[in-house]
Amino acid sequence: MFLQIREFLDHREKIHVYANSQREHHRERFRDSLRFGLGEIKERVQFLDNLNERDVLGLAKRIKRRKRATPEYMYCLSYAFLQDLENIKVFNKTPGALQILIKELTGKKKTRKLRGHVSHGHGRIGKHRKHPGGRGNAGSMHHHRINFDKYHPGYFGKVGVRNFHLRRQHKSNKIFPFTG
Repeated sequence: MFLQIREFLDHREKIHVYANSQREHHRERFRDSLRFGLGEIKERVQFLDNLNERDVLGLAKRIKRRKRATPEYMYCLSYAFLQDLENIKVFNKTPGALQILIKELTGKKKTRKLRGHVSHGHGRIGKHRKHPGGRGNAGSMHHHRINFDKYHPGYFGKVGVRNFHLRRQHKSNKIFPFTG
């Protein structure tokens, strides 16, 4: 009986120690987040302080193979370029890597079509000839669109089926055989 109580207390003590260590760990992480994550990047900075030509060559080959440079790669490269002139020379020796960096810095963004007009007509904000009300007749500009299409056809381009001045034949000349 005494042995079971002792095992129970030992188990309870282990749980207590584990809970305290977890609490301390979470407190430390919370403090790091309050300090803008400086504690989390401490190890990263130590890695960045010791970049050599071999690391730069590996980054350059990785950038060339993937045909894009992530912000993390760009950050590492800029840090390496500031450390040593040899790192820049090693990067320039890798063919094609510099062009990919130029593309990343000056190329078109993935969101360029989404950054246009409200109705995503891929135009600039100031351009007009797109329906401002979204799809179809939805939105508060419904009457504006309907009236423009009615009185100024073709202003917004070819939008849907228009049947103005359509002559319907009221009298039919067809003869249907009557079978009785």
